[in-house]
Amino acid sequence: MNDAKGRPVHFEPAIPKEVGGWLLFFCIVLTIIIPAQSLYQIFFNMIPRLTRTHEARVTVLLVVHCILLGALAAYSGITGFSLWTAKREAVVAVRRFLWTLLFSNFAYFCFWIVLMKPWRALSFAERGWYHVVGPIGFFWFWYVYLEHSKRVRSTYVQ
Repeated sequence: MNDAKGRPVHFEPAIPKEVGGWLLFFCIVLTIIIPAQSLYQIFFNMIPRLTRTHEARVTVLLVVHCILLGALAAYSGITGFSLWTAKREAVVAVRRFLWTLLFSNFAYFCFWIVLMKPWRALSFAERGWYHVVGPIGFFWFWYVYLEHSKRVRSTYVQ
């Protein structure tokens, strides 16, 4: 290819950036671990409980939880794959996923409170730990990592 004056122009091929270290671990978590854990929960915990329950509000709660877990598993896999393959807007998509994960877990916890009206502190604390505290820790750790990582800045165009 030549420039405007007819001189040959040399182009360097774009070398894909390496995804490694903590970034690779995060990609594996998003692409493999979260979807696998969610599917395990759905098929070996939620569905068996659905077949045994006779209470309408428990059925509604389990169905909502199954739908939520399935949707988050799919969303996690898609965003993890885009991060792993160093897509242009992958970091933005992962940040959106992290916010969605945090909000959906908090919303489900509130839905559980409204539907089940828990009176035992232990039950309330257990659900709060699983649906609020755990996701806040996960969100905070990975969101801060995405903001401050030199590898993320060098790998992705932002």
